[in-house]
Amino acid sequence: MVAVARSKLDEWIRAYGSAGFEALCPRVRLVKPRASLRILALAVALKQERPQRTAAQVHQVMVAPANSIHS
Repeated sequence: MVAVARSKLDEWIRAYGSAGFEALCPRVRLVKPRASLRILALAVALKQERPQRTAAQVHQVMVAPANSIHS
């Protein structure tokens, strides 16, 4: 069982009445990445270099000072 507010039901009824079933389908969301393509490419390269790295480890490598990476 799911509880739905009367206002939500009214909203769905109006949407269906004005645009049919398609109006009830979820909309595709277009979200811009928060990180630049350069940062994402670096993260992909680090993961491909060592596939066993976790996302947290990739993040650690990326934020570590440059001189400590090669130590």
